Amino acid sequence: MELAYNTLKRNMITEPLARWVFGRACRNVERYIFVASTGRSGTTSTQRILSVIDDLASVHEPFPQLCNTHWPLLQQLEAGDERPIRNAFSRKKLLEIYRAARGHRWYVESNYQFIHYFADYACEQFPRRLGVLHLSRDPIKVSLSHYNHETVPGHTPVGIRRMPHYRADRNLIQVAPLLEPGGRFEHPFFAIVWFWYETEARMRDFVRRHPDVPVSHLTTDQLNDLDAVYKAITHLGIEVDRDKLAGAVGTRENVSDSPAQVPQEVSNDELRAFRNICRAALDRIGPPFDISPQVDSPDA
Repeated sequence: MELAYNTLKRNMITEPLARWVFGRACRNVERYIFVASTGRSGTTSTQRILSVIDDLASVHEPFPQLCNTHWPLLQQLEAGDERPIRNAFSRKKLLEIYRAARGHRWYVESNYQFIHYFADYACEQFPRRLGVLHLSRDPIKVSLSHYNHETVPGHTPVGIRRMPHYRADRNLIQVAPLLEPGGRFEHPFFAIVWFWYETEARMRDFVRRHPDVPVSHLTTDQLNDLDAVYKAITHLGIEVDRDKLAGAVGTRENVSDSPAQVPQEVSNDELRAFRNICRAALDRIGPPFDISPQVDSPDA
């Protein structure tokens, strides 16, 4: 099977055949679930928790990432041309999803790029088998972690290659003039705060446009709460042994030791003002999630 996969995926002629062959091999997969998050919010821990579930393929930011080697495609997407990245999803990403999912009942992928770059394509491909686990962490903690790892949208090399640019026309929260050099909030830290709100905005927009897709919501802190994790997972149609899940819940991984302090150049008043601007824009996208009592609502 592996040899057939490597042979079929090599060119534009055999790739459609490969998609059909491996799509057929995955016809018994019950649900394709993607974790929507900002990154730096517990996705590694989520992947580890889910990996204990029988018949479930749990992967974290698998190859191919729609960044780095696909960076020119993202530049075209940010400029308004989605065709190249749509083709990359169909020709490359989808094959790897099938490759990991075959032989399992459920496929779960932790990938912050899902909600930014290929959520709609996944809806088209898995119209009745898609699910989303929305994982949210406090925006300042997320921003501090990205800042200390030098993943800053529009500023650092990794941030430029891996994250949406705050100047992109397709952004739902348009605050670029405020973030530009000479703008009111020109410090790079504000660009990461914007990224948090932009991610939440895209999630709200996704839920509004795809009301039939089942969605569960968790905060990072709730990854330590067996009841919340169990209910969020089963809400997405995954069958899990609660006792087995208990052994995986509560152990954090990939925890940063970075100090939880904003840069000295960023005042509390400035940060509060910028968050108010972003929050107002976020609320114009849609109301906060109406989350059932099974899972608490993340603080936006």
